[in-house]
Amino acid sequence: ELLTLLGQNRSNGGVRELNFEQTLMASSDPSAPGQVIDASSFDGLVGKEFREESIVPPRPKVSITNGSRIPGAGLQLARYVKNLGGEVVSVESSTSVKNSSIKDHLGGSQLSRRLAPIIKSPINSDRRVGRSDIEITIGEDALGWF
Repeated sequence: ELLTLLGQNRSNGGVRELNFEQTLMASSDPSAPGQVIDASSFDGLVGKEFREESIVPPRPKVSITNGSRIPGAGLQLARYVKNLGGEVVSVESSTSVKNSSIKDHLGGSQLSRRLAPIIKSPINSDRRVGRSDIEITIGEDALGWF
């Protein structure tokens, strides 16, 4: 079904609109509305193809705080974390933070190592038990990725 949709999309002129909530595909009839695909169903169908087996078994719980002043950066990162195999337990906004940070309470997980270059942050590891296994703060220094 996905290959058929992609083939139709290519022949009909591509994506008309792409945002956090939905993707609007072009239609073969320019006056007709295109097909709408919501992000959660797309992730449900295709997201598993991006999972990394080294991340999935422990399924780390991740909390994300967006202090970057970039609207939606926390949601973008949450979607990425989920597709890699992590479990996002919270996404919050905060006042502006200059530097991004990763606090890995698992002692240095594979998921943290995958996220560090994206948000341009070192990993601070410990073995503290809490609500989340990994706490990520997106700072203004992550501007290039979002």
